[in-house]
Amino acid sequence: MRTPRGRLGTAAWWAAAAVATLLLACQKQSPDQVLLKSAEPVASWLATLRMTSEKWAANSAPSRFVRSTAQAADDSFEQAEREAERSKANPAIREPFHRIFADSRSVCDQLRRAAVANDRTAALPIAQRLAALEAELAALRKAHGEPSS
Repeated sequence: MRTPRGRLGTAAWWAAAAVATLLLACQKQSPDQVLLKSAEPVASWLATLRMTSEKWAANSAPSRFVRSTAQAADDSFEQAEREAERSKANPAIREPFHRIFADSRSVCDQLRRAAVANDRTAALPIAQRLAALEAELAALRKAHGEPSS
């Protein structure tokens, strides 16, 4: 049977472990790490837009869904692009990410305009460009130490 002192020691150990975990979680990230983190939603939206484009080309998604998805993705791309512009990350890292974020916005706008015009023939070439951007972003993230999603 444990003594009250033994239980207190265990409780103190757990409290110390919790404090150490909180301190590690609150460490300030470097500008490069912050930039890498801003790429996560971009990668997710690129995959979403690619699948949406493919489904739309196959007449399996309505144009209004494509428009609203593209608008939501564009908002995320715009935020990532602004973060990259303001980032204090190394320019050798920052510039390629910024270019991919800007290209993502451009392709997203092409998809949105195609959906407004109900031009499903544009969907597959757009999906291919989105897939290329996905691959490029994954390679860039991997090159800078982030595991691929």
